[in-house]
Amino acid sequence: MPWEAGLQRQLKTVLCDLDDCLYRSPEMPELVRENIQRYMREKLGVPKDEVTSLCLSAYSNFGTTMAGLVATGYHIDVDDWHAHVHHVLPYERYLRKDDALRNLLQKIKLPLYVFTNGDRKHAEICLRLMGITDCFKVHNPAFSDACNVCACTEVCQPDCSAHRSTSIHFL
Repeated sequence: MPWEAGLQRQLKTVLCDLDDCLYRSPEMPELVRENIQRYMREKLGVPKDEVTSLCLSAYSNFGTTMAGLVATGYHIDVDDWHAHVHHVLPYERYLRKDDALRNLLQKIKLPLYVFTNGDRKHAEICLRLMGITDCFKVHNPAFSDACNVCACTEVCQPDCSAHRSTSIHFL
């Protein structure tokens, strides 16, 4: 279609949101929330009766619980956070090879990047299980990895500054 050619001339890259976009699994967000709340109790020492309200407040006011906790004075080792929140998820139970998504991504003739509030390991596991890792090839010399993953650390989505800082890598 003519509009597709015009659109591809205007776009330089495609940024794909991983969690709840490239894959949909209603169980995963609940498992992540449970892991976050366990982390808050066990690693940050938040009293059990305060965890739910603090988790909700941090998420509601800052876009992610981790960002909210950091903004309100909690020190979080990001690698430790992801090890306890994401890396323990039963990915194999909820994520499957997605041939339809793979076919769609392969039709896009622009560099594809993955955006996640998780870390690189989380993204790589998800992409591998969905069978789409190779759809995200290196197109930017700033990334030397086999898979272009933009993982948030200090500023996370839905904060617009996370998207702005990520887009700098694609210009």
